[in-house]
Amino acid sequence: MLSNIRGALGLSRVMSLVRQIPPQTSSSFAGFFPRLTPRLELAGHSLPASTQTATQPLSDLFDALWLAVPKSKISRSKKRMKHGRYKLKNKTNIIRDRITGEWTLRHRLPMNWKMFARADGYGPKVPFFERAAIFLEQEEEKKKLEAGAGDTHSDKETEKRE
Repeated sequence: MLSNIRGALGLSRVMSLVRQIPPQTSSSFAGFFPRLTPRLELAGHSLPASTQTATQPLSDLFDALWLAVPKSKISRSKKRMKHGRYKLKNKTNIIRDRITGEWTLRHRLPMNWKMFARADGYGPKVPFFERAAIFLEQEEEKKKLEAGAGDTHSDKETEKRE
């Protein structure tokens, strides 16, 4: 019989034949032919496969399954206690920096403080209120240029029509 076995198909057939032999005789062949299919394993159940018999009660399996699940619903107060430590804390020391105009923490430098520092590093280049006035002047100049460009364009159109 073993002379006719060729390839993996033959090996699987031999293994199935060995499994059909009664358990007393197949224990000597078990080391030569490992099991190819996965076995069912449950959490909490750690008995070796060779010690299990068909007559063993299934209470051990049910105990393992019963211990693997939560027994009761978690109360709302316990949920709040667990997630309360992850919430954002209220900060009372958030201020608007008077030099840069950015929101920052008190006694901390704002993100772009280097843009506003003088060369010697002792004070702002231009105070915030002066910078605001300069910015407003630049915006007004842009509006005037846009308005002036629009007027010249409309004058050219009227000249073409005449």
